[in-house]
Order: sequence, then C-alpha cells, then structure tokens
Amino acid sequence: MALVVDNVSRLAADVLQLRTTVRIGITGLARSGKTALITSLAANLLALSAGRPVLPALSDALRGRKLSVSIAPAEASDVPRFEVERHTCALAADPPHWPARTTAVSLLALDVDAPREGLLTLLGPQRRRLEILDYPGEWLLDLPMAGQDFASWSDAALRR
Repeated sequence: MALVVDNVSRLAADVLQLRTTVRIGITGLARSGKTALITSLAANLLALSAGRPVLPALSDALRGRKLSVSIAPAEASDVPRFEVERHTCALAADPPHWPARTTAVSLLALDVDAPREGLLTLLGPQRRRLEILDYPGEWLLDLPMAGQDFASWSDAALRR
C-alpha cells in the first residue's frame, strides 16, 4: 500500500510541476511602442528575479516569495527569437533611442517559476513559460481585408 501511495504522490507531483505555456500577442498600430513594452516587461521581470526593487505591486503579491525568471533557450521554431538584448541596449544607450521598427514576427519566451505557498511548497515551484509575440503594427490595418476578395476591397477603397 505504501508503494502505491508513493507512486501516486510522485505522479501527482510530476503532473503539478509540468510547465504550462501562456501565449500573449501584443497588438497595436505601427510605432505605438509594442516592442518597447515587451522589452520593458522582460527587463523588469528579469530584474525582479535578480532581487532588484522593481514592480512593487507584483512584489507585494508574492509576499516575500522569490520569482525566478529567465529567457527560455531558443528551440526549433518557425518564429524568430525576439532580440530582447538588442532592444534593451537601444533603450539603455547614451543617448537612448527606440528599438528598431518591427518588420517581422518574433517571439520572446520567458520561463517563470513561482514558489507555491503552504503545503504545496512540497511540490516545488509553479512553472510557466510566457510566450510573447511581437509583430508589425501595419498588420492591424490589413485585418479588414482578410474577409474580402480583391474586387470587394477595391470597391470599398474607391468609395472612401
């Protein structure tokens, strides 16, 4: 019986420790700051993980628990990696400047481990992969065209 309980406990721990993925697409018009927002979010989460006093509301919500954040290793993917280091350097340059304009889709993946509370600490941290998609803002302007053939789009454009 002890062996069964031990196996069930281990299986439950394995299931509860699986890394789940949360995917977020950042949307906005061209040059509205999507890349800067993603870069700032990543920089602040990484700084919080390093123990720096940033994101006070998140720090308060963690109630003293330490969040561990790292940039996920590049994996085989059709989506190019978001160049967070290059964008951070642009914002921190002397003089600072905005990151280069986004010309293609890119993906930033952050591994976030958060300690559990109470008895759940025995299961280890909650593991999440936060995937943030950056894409050119001009694509928003193309959305109305998605459901139209060329003739319909042309008629609508000429009526304006």
